[in-house]
Amino acid sequence: MADNIKHSTEAWGVLWRANSKKHGRTEHLVCHRKGVPHLFPTREEARSWIWKVYRHLDPDSDSCNYALRKEPYGWRLPKAVKVVVTVKEK
Repeated sequence: MADNIKHSTEAWGVLWRANSKKHGRTEHLVCHRKGVPHLFPTREEARSWIWKVYRHLDPDSDSCNYALRKEPYGWRLPKAVKVVVTVKEK
């Protein structure tokens, strides 16, 4: 097989967001423990998962933990983002 054969597909990932004086603005894809990003086929599925796991960061939620939104953490509710996954065959 040739080294340049690629397969690409679109999916929805979860973008972690934080903004604090100590660490500045931080964004990265949320991953499983083994470093594989959480990916979903639809935006709705990604948003549903975000709500189940991170609803405590939503300021409109009754269960919001405002201490995590303030310094030194600055955590924000993650958001669903479209990602392109490309697999290169060796």
